[in-house]
Amino acid sequence: MLPFRCCIIVHGSLAEEVNGTGLTVTAFCPGPTATVFDKAADMEKDSNMFRHAASAEKVAKAGYIAMMRGQAESYHGAFTKAMNIGSRLVPRVVLRKFARKMNG
Repeated sequence: MLPFRCCIIVHGSLAEEVNGTGLTVTAFCPGPTATVFDKAADMEKDSNMFRHAASAEKVAKAGYIAMMRGQAESYHGAFTKAMNIGSRLVPRVVLRKFARKMNG
């Protein structure tokens, strides 16, 4: 979870730095996405994370729309939004245990 938060901070800083120049930076957090990765990693049956994964097409469309709107941050789906909020509110030890459980 810590790298996730660092990524958002760095992208947010970069988005602010280019603000007003005609450029935009979008940090898109897609959350669980149905791709061949979960099958190749043998995670599809054991991981809680991929049980309600969005299709790659839906995720790509949402990311494109966020980018075209110039959003600095965008989260796909309620689960990903809730994880973002939760990562700010709960102790890191709890986040690590939760991440371990979600990853199988």
